[in-house]
Amino acid sequence: MSAASVLDEKPVPASPRSDGTPAPLIELRHVTKSYAGADGAAPVTVLDGISLEVRDGEMLALLGQSGSGKSTILRLMAGLTLPTTGTVLSHGELLENLNRRLAIV
Repeated sequence: MSAASVLDEKPVPASPRSDGTPAPLIELRHVTKSYAGADGAAPVTVLDGISLEVRDGEMLALLGQSGSGKSTILRLMAGLTLPTTGTVLSHGELLENLNRRLAIV
């Protein structure tokens, strides 16, 4: 798919929840992310139990020390990496690969 065709795609509204409210544009539910330790050491957990929602019209800023997991959260939202545990949803649907509805600058 070319960049032009991706840019021409119309946004799809978030699927409504059972109570009628629209689903968040992006949602992390109890997400944990761990990476294998060096030389067979124990896994290193960089995110532990993160839950957040971003709704239409909201702006999100991630602040924290170097190495606190900001880029990892963005990579999860973009579908560039998968959570070790927990769920990432885009427009109410399980995100299992690249999120074409999200841009990171």
